[in-house]
Amino acid sequence: MLLKEGGAAGHLQHLYDNRDLTYNELESILTKASQGNLIGTEKTDGFNIYLGYNDGRAKAVRNKTDFRNNGMDARDLMNREFKGGEGIKKIYNDAFAAFERAVQTLSEQEKQILFGKDGRTFLNTEIMAGLTNVINYDRNALSIHRSGHKRYKPETDEIEVVPPEELSRISQVLDNATDRFEQALSGVNFRVQQTALQKLQAIS
Repeated sequence: MLLKEGGAAGHLQHLYDNRDLTYNELESILTKASQGNLIGTEKTDGFNIYLGYNDGRAKAVRNKTDFRNNGMDARDLMNREFKGGEGIKKIYNDAFAAFERAVQTLSEQEKQILFGKDGRTFLNTEIMAGLTNVINYDRNALSIHRSGHKRYKPETDEIEVVPPEELSRISQVLDNATDRFEQALSGVNFRVQQTALQKLQAIS
């Protein structure tokens, strides 16, 4: 199977992409932005992948078939063919290895919050390393987004987005694990982090 660099997350819409926004909603967003009242995350320029943990192993997901199969383990990922060639393949595998190492620092309770009791929740992450699309980052990083996490529902054969009420608990676990991740990845050419929140500056 040929693995493309798109990812299961799909296209991240700009304001002008979203034809469902009303004028009032658009005005409200731009007003808050100009007043410095918007807090959000930077749109990263990397390679998207969904990462999880089940059956005692870290898992990766790139498409619906992967979701159905509870994800790919390290061997499955190593055996996939990548459209971008061996350079891209190495980036994905190095990032996955760093994630696997970081997850080992989590307690069973923390793993359940992040990945669900059945291990079917996968975190929306971005790999920023080496051969990025436009931006050259100064350090290799696997950035876990604060939203867009997904889980597969076998009873309906559907993939659902993790609801907002669960996102704060996931973010809290990741925040609490930051120091442990850094310690576990000391000497590794990859860091695992949660995407930082930023507040836009007001227009003077």
